[in-house]
Amino acid sequence: MAKKLLSPFRKSRGKIKDFLKRRPHRSFKKTSRREARVNLKLPGYTAFLFSVWKTIWQNKKFYLKFFLLFCGFAVVLLGVLNQESYTNFRDQLNQAEGSGSTNFGALKYVTLAVSAITSNTGLSISDGQKVVGVLMFIIGWLMIVWALRQILVGRKVRLRDALYSSGSSLVSTLAVLAVAVLQLIPLALCFVIYNALTGVGIINSGIAIENMAFWFAAALVATLTLYWWTSTFMALIIVTLPGMYPGKALRMAGDMVAGRRLQILFRLLHMAWPMLLVWVAVLVPATILDNVIQINWLPLVPFTVLLMMGLTIVWATTYVYLLYREVVENVK
Repeated sequence: MAKKLLSPFRKSRGKIKDFLKRRPHRSFKKTSRREARVNLKLPGYTAFLFSVWKTIWQNKKFYLKFFLLFCGFAVVLLGVLNQESYTNFRDQLNQAEGSGSTNFGALKYVTLAVSAITSNTGLSISDGQKVVGVLMFIIGWLMIVWALRQILVGRKVRLRDALYSSGSSLVSTLAVLAVAVLQLIPLALCFVIYNALTGVGIINSGIAIENMAFWFAAALVATLTLYWWTSTFMALIIVTLPGMYPGKALRMAGDMVAGRRLQILFRLLHMAWPMLLVWVAVLVPATILDNVIQINWLPLVPFTVLLMMGLTIVWATTYVYLLYREVVENVK
């Protein structure tokens, strides 16, 4: 009887010992050389960017078909014809500049570009369409991951096969994404507390010591969120393996990045700047052209945002998957 009562505690103790063995690093304690994880021998930052682009270019037929399919579904399900909010905002800026009260200069087009991708302007979609948009991104992620897994072992991939075969891990991927959302709760609570304290006057707006203290605390919490997300990104790839469960994927991803989080995090952050440059290089000229021709029935800027969303999912998914493969090769 006593053994049965102690059995759950022994199992829990065994799991704790196994966890400590798999992750030897301890917070606020120096890790011995024998137990320290060796840094990953990854390609240089620029070389890795070129390898991602090379992979996309070598399989351009598949990516082009995927891009067209994604944009086609986005147009049908989300729509790009409603740009009333964007044109109203554009006209307000032009009126303010035309009256002579304000001279925005080049900043006007940057402001229009930013407004085109926010929730208040650009694509005016309902909550239901937002859910459909998120599902489209997830399915697109799964399709590219499935295709890359086949491509890198030398198999020929068809878009039809990727569409029908990649959805088996949809539920598991949603579970990992739910964990990613939960990891955002501390950061969200920071802003809820900030708004509450600002509303009652405890924290004053502008440059004040309490304001600076809040943003310092928010930066620390954001760093913690990025710390968690480093393994979550890897888990989003691992969970697509056949027969993989979300809990096991998160555990494997945590073991994979243990002692190497900063190295992998810097790689993930490095993924963003090429796409930011492309967004600026494409979207700002689109806002300038739209402001010159001013054809309100032509959704030029919203359609450009839609195209850039398709390019972003192609780049981000390929980058993260190839980074995962590099990490796996080094961990072995």
